[in-house]
Amino acid sequence: MIAKQMRCRVCKTLRYYTKISGRKICVDCLEEWKEGVEARKLHRKHLDRAYEKLSSGFNDDLCQICGRESRKRRLAVDHDHETGMVRGLLCFKCNYGLSWFKDSPERLKAAAEYLNRPPKFKLGDEVAAYEKS
Repeated sequence: MIAKQMRCRVCKTLRYYTKISGRKICVDCLEEWKEGVEARKLHRKHLDRAYEKLSSGFNDDLCQICGRESRKRRLAVDHDHETGMVRGLLCFKCNYGLSWFKDSPERLKAAAEYLNRPPKFKLGDEVAAYEKS
Protein backbone atom coordinates (compact mmCIF):
# COMPACT_ATOMS: atom_id res chain seq x y z
CA MET A 1 0.00 0.00 0.00
CA ILE A 2 1.36 3.40 -0.95
CA ALA A 3 1.49 5.90 1.87
CA LYS A 4 -0.67 8.94 1.29
CA GLN A 5 -0.62 12.33 2.93
CA MET A 6 -3.62 12.44 5.28
CA ARG A 7 -4.70 14.31 8.37
CA CYS A 8 -4.42 12.32 11.62
CA ARG A 9 -7.77 11.93 13.41
CA VAL A 10 -6.10 12.43 16.82
CA CYS A 11 -3.53 15.23 16.46
CA LYS A 12 -4.87 16.69 13.17
CA THR A 13 -1.40 17.05 11.62
CA LEU A 14 -0.88 16.35 7.94
CA ARG A 15 1.54 13.42 7.50
CA TYR A 16 2.42 10.56 5.19
CA TYR A 17 1.31 7.21 6.56
CA THR A 18 -0.81 4.19 5.79
CA LYS A 19 -4.22 3.45 7.27
CA ILE A 20 -3.92 1.56 10.54
CA SER A 21 -6.82 -0.82 11.21
CA GLY A 22 -9.06 1.25 8.96
CA ARG A 23 -8.44 4.49 10.88
CA LYS A 24 -6.33 7.43 9.79
CA ILE A 25 -4.01 7.67 12.80
CA CYS A 26 -0.34 8.60 12.71
CA VAL A 27 2.31 6.42 14.37
CA ASP A 28 2.89 9.02 17.12
CA CYS A 29 -0.78 8.91 18.16
CA LEU A 30 -1.33 5.17 17.78
CA GLU A 31 -0.49 4.25 21.39
CA GLU A 32 -2.68 7.04 22.78
CA TRP A 33 -5.53 5.86 20.55
CA LYS A 34 -5.10 2.23 21.70
CA GLU A 35 -5.24 3.33 25.35
CA GLY A 36 -8.51 5.16 24.65
CA VAL A 37 -9.98 2.05 23.02
CA GLU A 38 -9.03 -0.04 26.05
CA ALA A 39 -10.55 2.54 28.42
CA ARG A 40 -13.83 2.46 26.46
CA LYS A 41 -13.86 -1.35 26.57
CA LEU A 42 -13.35 -1.28 30.36
CA HIS A 43 -16.14 1.32 30.74
CA ARG A 44 -18.46 -0.89 28.66
CA LYS A 45 -17.57 -3.88 30.87
CA HIS A 46 -18.49 -1.92 34.02
CA LEU A 47 -21.80 -0.84 32.46
CA ASP A 48 -22.56 -4.47 31.52
CA ARG A 49 -21.97 -5.56 35.13
CA ALA A 50 -24.20 -2.75 36.42
CA TYR A 51 -26.91 -3.79 33.95
CA GLU A 52 -26.82 -7.37 35.21
CA LYS A 53 -27.09 -6.20 38.84
CA LEU A 54 -29.96 -3.80 38.12
CA SER A 55 -31.92 -6.07 35.79
CA SER A 56 -31.82 -8.95 38.28
CA GLY A 57 -33.32 -6.62 40.90
CA PHE A 58 -36.41 -5.87 38.78
CA ASN A 59 -39.14 -8.25 37.63
CA ASP A 60 -39.48 -6.69 34.19
CA ASP A 61 -37.45 -4.57 31.82
CA LEU A 62 -39.28 -1.26 32.26
CA CYS A 63 -37.82 2.20 31.84
CA GLN A 64 -37.73 3.98 35.20
CA ILE A 65 -38.94 7.26 33.67
CA CYS A 66 -41.66 6.41 31.13
CA GLY A 67 -42.45 2.85 32.22
CA ARG A 68 -42.24 1.45 28.68
CA GLU A 69 -40.85 -2.00 28.08
CA SER A 70 -37.70 -2.17 26.00
CA ARG A 71 -38.24 -4.58 23.12
CA LYS A 72 -35.67 -3.77 20.43
CA ARG A 73 -32.76 -2.61 22.57
CA ARG A 74 -31.80 -3.47 26.08
CA LEU A 75 -32.27 -0.70 28.62
CA ALA A 76 -29.40 1.74 29.12
CA VAL A 77 -27.58 1.98 32.44
CA ASP A 78 -28.09 5.60 33.47
CA HIS A 79 -25.20 6.92 35.55
CA ASP A 80 -23.70 10.20 36.69
CA HIS A 81 -20.71 10.86 34.45
CA GLU A 82 -18.89 12.86 37.14
CA THR A 83 -19.28 10.45 40.08
CA GLY A 84 -19.87 7.19 38.21
CA MET A 85 -22.85 6.40 40.45
CA VAL A 86 -25.55 4.33 38.75
CA ARG A 87 -29.09 5.73 38.91
CA GLY A 88 -31.11 3.06 37.12
CA LEU A 89 -32.23 1.59 33.79
CA LEU A 90 -33.75 3.79 31.06
CA CYS A 91 -35.07 3.22 27.56
CA PHE A 92 -33.10 4.75 24.69
CA LYS A 93 -35.46 7.71 24.24
CA CYS A 94 -35.46 8.74 27.91
CA ASN A 95 -31.71 8.27 28.25
CA TYR A 96 -31.09 10.27 25.08
CA GLY A 97 -33.53 12.96 26.25
CA LEU A 98 -31.66 13.36 29.54
CA SER A 99 -28.43 13.84 27.62
CA TRP A 100 -29.90 16.87 25.79
CA PHE A 101 -30.60 18.44 29.18
CA LYS A 102 -27.02 17.68 30.32
CA ASP A 103 -28.42 15.68 33.30
CA SER A 104 -29.43 19.01 34.84
CA PRO A 105 -32.50 18.94 37.14
CA GLU A 106 -32.81 22.73 36.71
CA ARG A 107 -33.06 22.43 32.92
CA LEU A 108 -35.59 19.62 33.20
CA LYS A 109 -37.71 21.66 35.64
CA ALA A 110 -37.57 24.66 33.29
CA ALA A 111 -38.68 22.44 30.39
CA ALA A 112 -41.58 21.03 32.48
CA GLU A 113 -42.66 24.56 33.44
CA TYR A 114 -42.50 25.61 29.80
CA LEU A 115 -44.75 22.71 28.75
CA ASN A 116 -47.29 23.62 31.46
CA ARG A 117 -47.64 27.25 30.27
CA PRO A 118 -50.84 28.11 28.40
CA PRO A 119 -50.40 28.26 24.62
CA LYS A 120 -50.05 31.65 22.88
CA PHE A 121 -52.27 30.79 19.90
CA LYS A 122 -53.26 27.88 17.70
CA LEU A 123 -51.22 27.25 14.55
CA GLY A 124 -53.12 28.63 11.60
CA ASP A 125 -54.85 31.35 13.65
CA GLU A 126 -51.92 33.74 13.23
CA VAL A 127 -52.14 33.40 9.43
CA ALA A 128 -55.85 34.26 9.41
CA ALA A 129 -55.24 37.30 11.65
CA TYR A 130 -52.40 38.45 9.37
CA GLU A 131 -54.52 38.12 6.19
CA LYS A 132 -57.36 40.23 7.72
CA SER A 133 -55.08 43.21 8.41
